Amino acid sequence: MISELVVSLTLTLVLELIVARILGIKDKYDILTVVFANICTNPALVYICIFAELFVSLTTVYAIAGVLEIFAVVVEYLIYRRIFKYKKISPFLVSLLCNVFSFTTGILLERILNI
Repeated sequence: MISELVVSLTLTLVLELIVARILGIKDKYDILTVVFANICTNPALVYICIFAELFVSLTTVYAIAGVLEIFAVVVEYLIYRRIFKYKKISPFLVSLLCNVFSFTTGILLERILNI
Protein backbone atom coordinates (compact mmCIF):
# COMPACT_ATOMS: atom_id res chain seq x y z
CA MET A 1 0.00 0.00 0.00
CA ILE A 2 2.78 2.45 0.85
CA SER A 3 4.40 1.87 -2.53
CA GLU A 4 1.09 2.64 -4.28
CA LEU A 5 0.81 5.89 -2.34
CA VAL A 6 4.39 6.90 -3.19
CA VAL A 7 4.07 5.98 -6.87
CA SER A 8 0.75 7.79 -7.20
CA LEU A 9 1.96 10.95 -5.48
CA THR A 10 5.21 10.98 -7.48
CA LEU A 11 3.41 10.48 -10.79
CA THR A 12 0.80 13.10 -9.89
CA LEU A 13 3.47 15.62 -8.95
CA VAL A 14 5.41 15.06 -12.17
CA LEU A 15 2.30 15.34 -14.35
CA GLU A 16 0.78 18.34 -12.59
CA LEU A 17 4.09 20.19 -12.49
CA ILE A 18 4.41 19.64 -16.25
CA VAL A 19 0.95 21.13 -16.77
CA ALA A 20 1.75 24.00 -14.41
CA ARG A 21 4.91 24.82 -16.38
CA ILE A 22 2.99 24.62 -19.68
CA LEU A 23 0.48 27.09 -18.22
CA GLY A 24 3.36 29.44 -17.45
CA ILE A 25 3.79 28.88 -13.74
CA LYS A 26 7.50 29.48 -13.12
CA ASP A 27 7.80 31.12 -9.72
CA LYS A 28 9.46 28.76 -7.22
CA TYR A 29 6.89 29.69 -4.58
CA ASP A 30 3.99 28.78 -6.89
CA ILE A 31 5.68 25.52 -7.92
CA LEU A 32 6.02 24.63 -4.22
CA THR A 33 2.35 25.51 -3.79
CA VAL A 34 1.43 22.96 -6.47
CA VAL A 35 3.52 20.37 -4.61
CA PHE A 36 1.92 21.31 -1.27
CA ALA A 37 -1.62 21.16 -2.68
CA ASN A 38 -1.03 17.69 -4.08
CA ILE A 39 0.50 16.43 -0.85
CA CYS A 40 -2.70 17.62 0.84
CA THR A 41 -5.07 15.85 -1.56
CA ASN A 42 -3.43 12.90 -3.32
CA PRO A 43 -2.61 10.55 -0.42
CA ALA A 44 -6.14 10.72 1.00
CA LEU A 45 -7.70 10.12 -2.41
CA VAL A 46 -5.42 7.16 -3.15
CA TYR A 47 -5.90 5.66 0.30
CA ILE A 48 -9.70 5.80 -0.01
CA CYS A 49 -9.52 4.19 -3.47
CA ILE A 50 -7.21 1.41 -2.25
CA PHE A 51 -9.62 0.74 0.62
CA ALA A 52 -12.62 0.80 -1.75
CA GLU A 53 -10.96 -1.83 -3.99
CA LEU A 54 -11.44 -4.31 -1.14
CA PHE A 55 -15.22 -4.01 -1.26
CA VAL A 56 -16.43 -2.87 -4.69
CA SER A 57 -15.80 -3.44 -8.38
CA LEU A 58 -13.10 -1.62 -10.32
CA THR A 59 -15.77 0.35 -12.18
CA THR A 60 -17.16 1.56 -8.86
CA VAL A 61 -13.64 2.45 -7.68
CA TYR A 62 -13.22 4.61 -10.81
CA ALA A 63 -16.53 6.32 -10.05
CA ILE A 64 -15.46 6.94 -6.45
CA ALA A 65 -12.11 8.26 -7.69
CA GLY A 66 -13.91 10.61 -10.07
CA VAL A 67 -16.02 12.06 -7.27
CA LEU A 68 -12.97 12.38 -5.03
CA GLU A 69 -11.12 14.08 -7.87
CA ILE A 70 -13.80 16.78 -7.89
CA PHE A 71 -13.07 17.39 -4.22
CA ALA A 72 -9.34 17.51 -5.00
CA VAL A 73 -9.96 20.13 -7.70
CA VAL A 74 -11.91 22.27 -5.22
CA VAL A 75 -9.37 21.91 -2.39
CA GLU A 76 -6.43 22.64 -4.68
CA TYR A 77 -8.29 25.61 -6.16
CA LEU A 78 -8.82 27.03 -2.68
CA ILE A 79 -5.13 26.59 -1.90
CA TYR A 80 -4.07 28.18 -5.21
CA ARG A 81 -6.52 31.06 -4.80
CA ARG A 82 -5.13 31.82 -1.38
CA ILE A 83 -1.40 31.37 -2.04
CA PHE A 84 -0.57 31.77 -5.76
CA LYS A 85 1.28 34.79 -7.03
CA TYR A 86 0.47 33.56 -10.55
CA LYS A 87 -2.44 35.56 -11.99
CA LYS A 88 -2.50 34.83 -15.75
CA ILE A 89 -5.06 32.02 -15.47
CA SER A 90 -7.77 31.46 -12.88
CA PRO A 91 -6.62 29.25 -9.97
CA PHE A 92 -9.70 27.11 -10.59
CA LEU A 93 -8.70 26.53 -14.22
CA VAL A 94 -5.14 25.66 -13.15
CA SER A 95 -6.48 23.13 -10.64
CA LEU A 96 -8.97 21.69 -13.13
CA LEU A 97 -6.46 21.30 -15.97
CA CYS A 98 -3.77 19.80 -13.75
CA ASN A 99 -6.16 17.32 -12.16
CA VAL A 100 -7.90 16.28 -15.38
CA PHE A 101 -4.52 15.61 -16.98
CA SER A 102 -3.08 13.65 -14.06
CA PHE A 103 -6.29 11.70 -13.40
CA THR A 104 -6.76 10.75 -17.05
CA THR A 105 -3.11 9.84 -17.50
CA GLY A 106 -3.18 7.76 -14.31
CA ILE A 107 -6.19 5.77 -15.48
CA LEU A 108 -4.67 5.26 -18.93
CA LEU A 109 -1.38 4.08 -17.43
CA GLU A 110 -3.19 1.76 -15.07
CA ARG A 111 -5.13 0.24 -17.96
CA ILE A 112 -2.06 -0.02 -20.24
CA LEU A 113 0.25 -1.43 -17.56
CA ASN A 114 -2.55 -3.44 -15.96
CA ILE A 115 -1.45 -2.49 -12.45
